[in-house]
Formats: sequence, structure tokens, C-alpha cells
Amino acid sequence: MDEFEAIVQQQLEIDRNYLREAYKYAIKHSQDPMTATGAVAVKNGRVIVKGANKAPSGVIITPEMMAGPNKYSYLGHAEENIITGSAMMGIPLINSSMYTPRFPCAVPCMRGIINAGFSEVVTHKELQELCADLEPEWLETQKIAAEMMNLAGLRHRSVSCKIGNDIPIRVRGKFYYL
Repeated sequence: MDEFEAIVQQQLEIDRNYLREAYKYAIKHSQDPMTATGAVAVKNGRVIVKGANKAPSGVIITPEMMAGPNKYSYLGHAEENIITGSAMMGIPLINSSMYTPRFPCAVPCMRGIINAGFSEVVTHKELQELCADLEPEWLETQKIAAEMMNLAGLRHRSVSCKIGNDIPIRVRGKFYYL
């Protein structure tokens, strides 16, 4: 293996580890009974904030809220919760990386990612492919988000890697191991 290949492999392992952290946080903290989504913000080689799809602080979620058509009115997306959580804690996100296994939606996520000053978004290729098949209703907002990202000059990397059989990934009420 030459030096360039070694650097690429090293970056892939770093990306895989941060994506694994996002998945672990999702499965532990997501309040969505159907789909667990997590994300981590990374700056200078360390995780500075984590987020999952869950309700705002102090809002008690009931099973009825999660079963109804307004579920997403109660739950914030993982990316959104990173941004608001960092604001509450006074943690600047400028020039950090957003590791979010799913490609973000346009509003509120990508709009917030751009406005918070992230330098890049890193997603998991295998999950994106799975979600494109299982959740095609999200494709239009993701297309708009990609356009917004390009217009803002925000870098995107789609990482292809095996997350491992030790971390369940919940999508549409089923568990997957990617």
C-alpha cells in the first residue's frame, strides 16, 4: 500500500468511527419508534455535539403523538437538534463537520447546517441507498438540500463502509445491519 492509499484508508476508518457514533446515539436517544436518526458534529478531531430525532427539551412525548400524522411536528431532526443544542451550550459549529448517516432534508436541516457554518457534511452511502428505496418521499427535499449545499459551497462526502453487525439501524420499524 502506498502513502496515498494509506491516507485514504485512515480517513475511511475515521469517517466510519464517527458514523458509528451517530448510529449508536440514534438507537439510544431517538424518540421515533419507527426510524432512529442520529448525527455528530466534529471539530479538530473530536465530537463536540451529538443529536438524535427527538422532541425539544421538556416536551413529554406520548404514544398518541408518535402514531398520528403530526409526528414530525413534535420531533426535531438530528441535525436540527445538534444546531439548537450547540447554541444552548455556547458551542460554535463554524468549520466543523456534520456526520449524519442520512442525507439531510432541506428545511430545517440543510438550511441550518449552512447557516451554522459547517464546512462539510458526511453521509453513509449504504444507508442513503436503503432509504431511497424505503422512503422515496424524502428524495425531493434531499434534492433541494443538495442544490442548497452546492450553492453555498458546502462540501459533501458520501462514505461507503461497513458499520458492523453490532449496531442496529432502525428504518421504517425494521432493523438493518449495514
